[in-house]
Amino acid sequence: MYKKFNLKTLNLNKKRKRYIDLILRIGPESKKSMGKKQVEIQKKIINQMKKKRFKKIRSTISVEIIVNTSNQNPPRIEKFVKNLLDLMHKEEILEDINDTEFLPFEEDRNVKYLSVRYMFLPKESSVFVRIRPFSSFISDLHFIDTEIKKDESDNEDFMSIKNHYEELILNKKQYINSFSLKAYEAMLDLATLDMQKSLTSNMGISPFVTKLIYPKKGTTPDSIKDTYREWAGQLINFPIRIKLPEIPTEKNTSQKYKVEIKSQLSSYIEERTIFKTLKAPVVVTVFYSPPVKKKGFYKDIDNIMLEYILPIFNEIFAPPLSLLNLHMNERKEGLSRFTDAIPKSLNGSAMGYEIIELPKKYSESEKGFLSVGFRIVDLEDSMIQWIDKKIESYIENNKYVYA
Repeated sequence: MYKKFNLKTLNLNKKRKRYIDLILRIGPESKKSMGKKQVEIQKKIINQMKKKRFKKIRSTISVEIIVNTSNQNPPRIEKFVKNLLDLMHKEEILEDINDTEFLPFEEDRNVKYLSVRYMFLPKESSVFVRIRPFSSFISDLHFIDTEIKKDESDNEDFMSIKNHYEELILNKKQYINSFSLKAYEAMLDLATLDMQKSLTSNMGISPFVTKLIYPKKGTTPDSIKDTYREWAGQLINFPIRIKLPEIPTEKNTSQKYKVEIKSQLSSYIEERTIFKTLKAPVVVTVFYSPPVKKKGFYKDIDNIMLEYILPIFNEIFAPPLSLLNLHMNERKEGLSRFTDAIPKSLNGSAMGYEIIELPKKYSESEKGFLSVGFRIVDLEDSMIQWIDKKIESYIENNKYVYA
């Protein structure tokens, strides 16, 4: 018997040659500060592209950005990401026009999936960027679904969480008498956190819903695709999400749209008091159905988050940057070096966001829509990281077949 290289792993490796991974030793800065360093930062990007022999991706792309920092006065995540993405495709500031081919992608509107997050850590700042052809991002999800054994995971028992939360509120006096007011408040905070986490777990952009939105090409009958679309629609319009119809498609209408967003988010939080005081950091999640018109006035996905969603979400929900303030003694627990890395200037701000553009004509409305949700930050890998680990493990374990 001899080893023969597995054809599937060869194909996976071939596809992965088009992937771009960058590690930038920079910190998050304001647009003004980055403006002074934009040539320097763009050169760092180009030098890594050259060194690693990466080539510009000309097709639609998915992008993931993780920012590790202890900067005490960073900009909000959507502002920094917008400025960084601009440096990855804009040719106006190139020192050498011949370096055009070493910019990672061509334009903002090529970004169909974007996931970004701040990580506040007591160490030197760094930015991790993963860029994938969007078609590869989707096909990898389908490959994992068909070829890789699914993980067994424990599902949270929502009813038990809900019953515990309601029982704490109902028997407040008994708990205070048995323990103390401070102890009761700590118990209620933790129960509220569990409720918020459980409720928002279905608001994420998961591998499951992404596969429904983008079925496997060439193998799925239209009747099944229609069923998938119906399921995806139910998840996108999940009752706890906030649907914002009709993207502005005419100039001078953005301000009116922002007023409508604020009104809808304010009404949402008044109706769902469980979210009035968020107990942990959040990632905002958005499904975006663009206007049917291919050209015209409308925003690409990084500007949608920058101008329409994040400023108003932060104003209405004011999420914390840490869950360590839940009646924990930071010094006693030895957590001060981590809490010191969390910038007080950003409190009341989402730690990150995730947005995916839906296929054309996905919406019945010609002007499209936004479906906004949020989820409690946890230690799980983001979607591209999760895909990478699954695929890398598969390649390592299936390099050869015996013949």
